[in-house]
Formats: sequence, structure tokens, C-alpha cells
Amino acid sequence: MIFFKKIFAKNILSLLTRLLFAKRKKMTAKTLLVIRLDGIGDYTLFRNFLQFLRSSEKYGDYNITLLGDKTWSDISEFLDKSYVNQFIWLDRSKFFKDPIYALNFLRTLSGLSFETLISPVFTRNLFFTDTFVKIISAKHKIASYGDFTDITLSQKNISNKWYTQIIESKPKIMFEFDRNKEFFEALTQEKSSLTKPFINLPKNHAASALSDSLPKPYAVIFTGGTELFRRWPEANYLKVALHLKQNHNLNIVLCGGTNDLAFDSPLITHKALSAVNLSGKTSLIELLYILKNSEAVISNETGSVHLACALSDKTKIVTVSNGNNIGRFAPYPALFANYKAVFHPIIEENCHALLNREFTTPCYLNISEITPDRVIKAYESLCG
Repeated sequence: MIFFKKIFAKNILSLLTRLLFAKRKKMTAKTLLVIRLDGIGDYTLFRNFLQFLRSSEKYGDYNITLLGDKTWSDISEFLDKSYVNQFIWLDRSKFFKDPIYALNFLRTLSGLSFETLISPVFTRNLFFTDTFVKIISAKHKIASYGDFTDITLSQKNISNKWYTQIIESKPKIMFEFDRNKEFFEALTQEKSSLTKPFINLPKNHAASALSDSLPKPYAVIFTGGTELFRRWPEANYLKVALHLKQNHNLNIVLCGGTNDLAFDSPLITHKALSAVNLSGKTSLIELLYILKNSEAVISNETGSVHLACALSDKTKIVTVSNGNNIGRFAPYPALFANYKAVFHPIIEENCHALLNREFTTPCYLNISEITPDRVIKAYESLCG
């Protein structure tokens, strides 16, 4: 045991030494690093501005590197390679669980050097993204002033000094796509014609084969979510799924992660539903085509909703939300005529007048108090 402790301590000391004395690359002119380390939904509402950067007068001829979260690496490398020259991916789970991985990753960052670094994330964190910015070398470091969801005023006063420019944010709750637009227009000093997120998929791609094989027409149901308090009960989803099948002749396709549905979930075992269970069985690229070709998407407020909205203005999309981050990620603006958000009754009863800090993050209103009838009603309203 003592031997292994000595070996472990020696390796940690070695890694710390290498991190502290990492050799930086020589800074090259017209190099730009974009840092975006949040989830798939956040990425979806941000990614179109990579194209905006590439076409801007200020940064159009820069060598652009994207530092992103590994959960959406496949999608980004598939969709964004025309705008991004290099990708660096962080495995967030390993970073917080594996100290060797974390130290090696930090050492990699400490050796990087760019002319300009931008961190457009609105919800900053002193000990995560802002610390990464501190470690990386750049002549210009630019961030959004952001909010105080995950950082205190005293912490922000510290990390603001690590940047050369802080872009001010309007002091009101905004739809996240519009917040990104606000940042990138201020950054480039150019107006953007972008009005909503979009994803254009290549036609006849090999990844579309799974979608093509599904029984048409079909509705996609996602029951997963990163936090349990944001997950609507499976029994409620079952009632909605049966309505879609019996009243709209829609086949049911279950998607999501491997652990989103138990093997004995009623959504899987209900004979009358006869759902196609693809949970944990698709790549992210295949999932894009499945969403694109679906008649309907019913989901918790997760990345799947944002992908579906960006992929199609014909797919009927209903998201079930307890009100977490209300105003930023749900509801979508009125121009998304194919989208409905169903909120907790407390929010609905106040006619969304409570779009304020009371219902941002975290919000622990009980999502199970949203009834299946209200979700069915929302779907029917999209059917005209």
C-alpha cells in the first residue's frame, strides 16, 4: 500500500510540475479560440454564430479553434468544420472524476497561445471556464459580463481582471439565442441577419439510413434529463404516446441515453404502444436525421428540443418544463409556430408574468404536477 501511495504521489507531483512549467506555443497572429463548455442545448443556440464569425470582417481570416464539451463533439465536427479549423474537447465527467486527466488537460491548456480568446457563455463560473481562460495565453481575452447564476459578485470582480474586455449584457432575461446574438454583434461590431437557430443536414448521408427505416409517420419521445427534478414521469409520457398513436396514427420512437429508460419501462413493455426503442442505440448524427424526419417530438426541456427546433419548422414540438431557466431556454419566441412549452401550473396560471429571477436556476417546482391532458392539449393546438 505504501508503495502505491508513493507511486501515486510521485505521478501527481510530476504532473503538477509539468503543468506549472508547461512550455507555451509561440503566439501566432490572427488566431482565435472560442470556449464553449456547456451542454448540447446551449451549443445548438450558439453554433450558428461560428458561421457569423467566419464571415465577419474582423475575424473572417482568422484560424479558429473551438474548445467545447465532448458530449456534442460528433455533431460539431459534422456540422461546423467549414467554420472551425481545430477542435479541442473536454470530457467533463473525467475532468471532475479523474485527477490525472484533469491535470493533463490543464497542462494542455497552459501550453496554448492565441491572439484572441473569447468566452461567450452568459453564465460564467470562476472555477471552471474563467479559470481556463486564466491559464490560456492570449493577447486579447473577451467575455460576456453575464449573470450571477453560478458566480458571485466578488468572484466576478476577481475573474473580470483576467479579461482584457468585458462585453456588457442587457439586464433582462433574454432567449439564449438572442443573448448569443447580442454578444457576437458587440464583439464583431457587425449586425447579424440571424433570427433563429438552424441546422442544415447533408442529404443522402449514411447516417440517415436508420431514420429511413423507421415506420412512418412517427413521433419521437425523450424521457431523459440531466437532473431528476426536470424529468416528467414515464407514466405521463405513456398517456401522451397512446394518444398520439390512437388519435393521430403516429408510430412511437423512444430516443435518449442508455440509462434514460429502465428495461421494464411501460413505454417499452406496453403492447398496444409497440414503441421502437432506440434509447442508447443511436449516434448523435443518426439522431439528427431521426429528429429531422419526425412528425412530432415530445420531451423534457433538454438538448433534444433545441436540436429539433433547429432542424425543422414542420415537426410539432412540445416540451414539458417545471420552469427551470424560464425565459432563457423555454419558451421559444412566437416565430416558432411549431413549438409549445407546457409549464408548471403555478407559472401557467400567472400567464407567464413570472418571467423573472424567481423561476430561473434552480427551480424546484414539481414537474409531475403537469398533467398529460395539458401536454395533449398543447400538441393538439399545433395541429391546427
